[in-house]
Amino acid sequence: MGTWGHKMQIKDLYVGQTVYYIPRHAKGDFRHKDTERGIVSRIRDNVVFVRFGNDTHGKACDPALLY
Repeated sequence: MGTWGHKMQIKDLYVGQTVYYIPRHAKGDFRHKDTERGIVSRIRDNVVFVRFGNDTHGKACDPALLY
């Protein structure tokens, strides 16, 4: 998992990895109420799919917003 000051890059990620999604409006604040913890379920081109909570399918995420 990346440190809070280190955004993940696609080459750093792998399926099964725990990540934190911090939306743009949170401006990197991991304590923001909209930050979500999830698990990488698939990586395709420049998109990372992450399963959050009880989701059965991954949601497409910009890797620059994952920590």
